[in-house]
Amino acid sequence: MSATAKILTGTLVGAGVIAVYGYVKKLKKTQAELEIIPTANLYQVTWNAIVVRVDVLLKNPTKGTFSIKFPFVKLISNGTTVGSSQAVNKDIKIPSYGEVVISKLLVTIPVTSFFSVASDVLKNIQNKKPVKLTLKVMTTVSLGWTELPYETNTEVTIKK
Repeated sequence: MSATAKILTGTLVGAGVIAVYGYVKKLKKTQAELEIIPTANLYQVTWNAIVVRVDVLLKNPTKGTFSIKFPFVKLISNGTTVGSSQAVNKDIKIPSYGEVVISKLLVTIPVTSFFSVASDVLKNIQNKKPVKLTLKVMTTVSLGWTELPYETNTEVTIKK
């Protein structure tokens, strides 16, 4: 191989490495800028369970478009999980500088939890007092060639 061919090959490989590095850096910044804003409301109280409705607002304040997996939601009281949503294998595309709302994620707190960790939750709901819970939203951000886990914890107040 001649010197010119070696220089040309080296230049192309170097340019490719720089381009891939810039792309990865841009995508990681996009992932870090994802904002998840959940809200929770009491949906239903039955003899079998307490059902909490969770709506999730996903904001993308960057110029990059990406997809995420459908969010998985857990309700936590005093460090213990009291209920969770269903796991759904669905991709959601979030446009650049855009927002997506995922409505009516239902989290069921089963009757079996009433007598252990959820008894305080039930008492407060029955007495029409606000209930403070931690809402954990977990998803995976798809950046094309790689996927990165993303989660956020938010304190929410549920009222009857």
